[in-house]
Amino acid sequence: MSAIHAGSSSQLPVAVECNDGRLHFVNVARDATVARLEDAVRAALGSKKLSLIINGCTPAASTMLRDIHDSCKRTDGLLYVAVRAEKAMGGYVTPCCVWDGPYDREE
Repeated sequence: MSAIHAGSSSQLPVAVECNDGRLHFVNVARDATVARLEDAVRAALGSKKLSLIINGCTPAASTMLRDIHDSCKRTDGLLYVAVRAEKAMGGYVTPCCVWDGPYDREE
């Protein structure tokens, strides 16, 4: 484990967990974005469609990894990222709010 943390202070240790349970350890640049990490994971896994999940949430692509690492790293110093390959995108939409019908506004 100490070899993982041996990178410079400009690198962040990240543990990437795949669908099949495999765990990969990588160091990424502190100034990288989630989009850059996603591109690297996609290239390594050969998957065209995937999503990254950190602490149960999918972060915005423009979020800086240093910000996520600083707030979400575990006690071992690693940021754990789950990778979920998607077979298709956009097939089913679930609304995030309840709509009870037309909006009736009394004036």
